[in-house]
Amino acid sequence: SASQVQNNGTNNNNNNTTAVSQDDRVVFLEKELNHWRAQYELLKIETSSHIRITPKVEQKDDIFSQGADGITRTLEDNQQQNEVQTREQKLTACFTKSIEELFHDKCRAESKLASHFIECQRLQTHLDVLKNRLKEREEANREEERRYRIIEDELSRTRLNYEEQISVLTEQVISLSDQLAKAK
Repeated sequence: SASQVQNNGTNNNNNNTTAVSQDDRVVFLEKELNHWRAQYELLKIETSSHIRITPKVEQKDDIFSQGADGITRTLEDNQQQNEVQTREQKLTACFTKSIEELFHDKCRAESKLASHFIECQRLQTHLDVLKNRLKEREEANREEERRYRIIEDELSRTRLNYEEQISVLTEQVISLSDQLAKAK
């Protein structure tokens, strides 16, 4: 029953530790999510600023072009801009998907880590209980061996006492027998 009380206390401590570690994990994951969102936004800004610079250079060339050639260039610029935006969207989607996959992989890994950690704690507790039981049994065995030695000592002393008493009684019987023989 003492080990059950100890187990209950340990389980309560494990539950408290698990609750605290779960809260810490949630906070950590939220920080990670915010970090990756910020990285995504930075990538988005970086690519959009790069795209804006490229059309401006082309627009400077357009200023010098004249007439129908200018209209054709404007249409080509619009097509290029649409292609660039499409490419940007694809890149953004690709990076977003990669970031999400990495984030989910990280969450799964952390979840596995947490469950392995909890399992290790449970196994450690079980090992501690078994070690305590083993110590108790070793102490009980030592006590039994001590009692056995005491009983053996008492038995050998008792045997010696009885042998001495038998020898004294035998001498007395012989002496009485001799006295009876003389008296006859």
